[in-house]
Amino acid sequence: MLHRVTVQGGAPLDSTRTDGSGRYRFRLASVDTTAVYLVSTEWDGVGYFSAPVRLIGRPVDTLEALVVYDTSSVGPPIRLIRRLITIVRGQTADGAFDVLEAWSIENPGRTARVTQDTARPVWAVTLPATALQLRIGEGDISPDAVRRRGDAAAVFGTIAPGAIRQLTATYVLPADSRVIEIPLTQWTGQLDLLVEGAGASVSAAGVEAVGTEVIEGRTLQRFVGGPLEPGPAVIVALPRAPPGTRVVVPVIVGVLTLALGAGMWIALHPRAGSVRPT
Repeated sequence: MLHRVTVQGGAPLDSTRTDGSGRYRFRLASVDTTAVYLVSTEWDGVGYFSAPVRLIGRPVDTLEALVVYDTSSVGPPIRLIRRLITIVRGQTADGAFDVLEAWSIENPGRTARVTQDTARPVWAVTLPATALQLRIGEGDISPDAVRRRGDAAAVFGTIAPGAIRQLTATYVLPADSRVIEIPLTQWTGQLDLLVEGAGASVSAAGVEAVGTEVIEGRTLQRFVGGPLEPGPAVIVALPRAPPGTRVVVPVIVGVLTLALGAGMWIALHPRAGSVRPT
């Protein structure tokens, strides 16, 4: 199915069937240069979408290959490739801590992972027990498919093999928090911690301080470790922050999103199919 998307909204334009090798072609009578075009297909109840393209000054464009998978509720565990956590003092009157988590996950299997029922998520990550006001951000999985289950953020959406998927979330830690425990309940390829303020420390086997990062004039201590096996929690000692700090979490979200996204489209390099205006 070929779709056209503009600022006013999107709509399907045409549909076709692939040939025996999986190739397809669409012809457009006219091109809307203000729009983007993308192709979708469905297999085994799961929808797949190509990256959008603009047809400006080009008579033809070749789209990325749309790879589809059979679905299964079982298979090798979803892998947590990277977990980034930033902890900063917020601007609220009570001085609570604002936390951003960014997760990069991968399905190493050969089928798209789906849930059996609403009680069994496809993947979950355990949060600090004192985490409050969890909010799921935009990412490669719809926020509507991620819900809190006890102390965990649980994914109930489909996770296909191939590209690494990214998710983000924010939550709050109480202002009187001095020590927090980050559970290590699954294999973690890399753990990155950014904690605001001098005097922050982290205690965990395989995690070490690697310097500082300065974002919007605020100094964040950085700690890195991995790969980490399931085991005792990572213990983070939070420093006392000076008064008059301002919120920086939205800026950090942007910086870390760029860091997470680097190189993720490499897996989409193979291309097939085309859109051609007449």
